[in-house]
Amino acid sequence: MTRKPVNPDEATILIVEDEEMVLQIIGKCLQKMGVPTILEARNGEEAWQILSERKDEVDLVICDWNMPRMTGISLLKKIRGELLETRFMMLTGRGRMISAVEAKRAGVDVFAFKPYSPACMMKKVAALLRDDENKEEEREWGTILN
Repeated sequence: MTRKPVNPDEATILIVEDEEMVLQIIGKCLQKMGVPTILEARNGEEAWQILSERKDEVDLVICDWNMPRMTGISLLKKIRGELLETRFMMLTGRGRMISAVEAKRAGVDVFAFKPYSPACMMKKVAALLRDDENKEEEREWGTILN
């Protein structure tokens, strides 16, 4: 599967978040962007079930790092282990650079620290769907990881 740029108004996005309020905020941001299909999971296991059934449909996973039953990093590794090229945005309240480095090495496209503004979230999602964000992130992370 080769990733192609996707317009937000044609995207299918899976939000993986165990905090209901955060899940709702992200969902509202995506609705404002015109995203027609927003899927939700409360943990990594639920997300994997959805991805297993709809892997060719999901354009982007927006995932919290710290969740019950399967963490965001475990989900990411499982996705990449299955050679799925689904775009992946990791969200975390963990303020450690080591977390970002671990996520980048596991194949995350965008790593965002909480709290984040809805405007910033929408900008990053739109850029990631166009694959612009990944190119910019690659330039930024190249010197850190190599």
